[in-house]
Amino acid sequence: MSNDRDNKINLGRIVDSNNKLLDFDLSGDFDEFNLYKNDIQIKIKKIFEINSIYTFVMTTANTQAEKALTNVSIPRKYAFDSNNEYKGMYLDNSKKNDKYTLSFSPAVMDTYLKTLEDMIVNKIGKDNNISYPLLEMENIHNLDRPHDIIHSPVVHIIKNNPDYVFRNIVDKLNSDEAYTFAKKHELPQCYRMGEIKFLREKGIMPLITLPRTWVVDGSMLKNAVDFLSQFRLRYKSRSSSDSDGDS
Repeated sequence: MSNDRDNKINLGRIVDSNNKLLDFDLSGDFDEFNLYKNDIQIKIKKIFEINSIYTFVMTTANTQAEKALTNVSIPRKYAFDSNNEYKGMYLDNSKKNDKYTLSFSPAVMDTYLKTLEDMIVNKIGKDNNISYPLLEMENIHNLDRPHDIIHSPVVHIIKNNPDYVFRNIVDKLNSDEAYTFAKKHELPQCYRMGEIKFLREKGIMPLITLPRTWVVDGSMLKNAVDFLSQFRLRYKSRSSSDSDGDS
């Protein structure tokens, strides 16, 4: 009996367990409300295990890559299959008059981050990492994002792997494996393949890892999330279902 109490403490609506992140019980009088959790808390919950070790590392766009792409124009052509269906844009050195200006845009950054995610999953598994941007975009269309958003760090949390494992993966974003993943994300339009191919051929790393690293065990991470993550309570709208809210 005492072991059960030590393992799970219910203080009114607060449900706290030694090996899980803090939560709230909204049964009974709270049926008219939805509980919303911090976005980072939701992400951490997906990989959280109390006995694991977590390494926090940040990535950002490489300023050398951004500069290398500035004012660079390359010939391009549009490829079609046998049925005359558009298959994307490709580089063509024989097409001198149709130029495409390269840029390390937020869209290019998106492709590299997706590629990095694929490589991480391939190396350490899908349940051992999460990531989130320090600067979240809200109600902003992708095409309206400020260019310098590429320099806002993205936080990566790696479970049960030292930081050098993650840094080595980032250093391979010009590898054959990375190029294959990038093409997968860019097909069929291939809008960003010009930038990706250019940096790959020049050997310029698109992303860099920042030197700062934070390594914590599960207990410390639980304390950090439980104390610093705020919950939000909202009335359910008439059209809301019981599944609304964050889990």
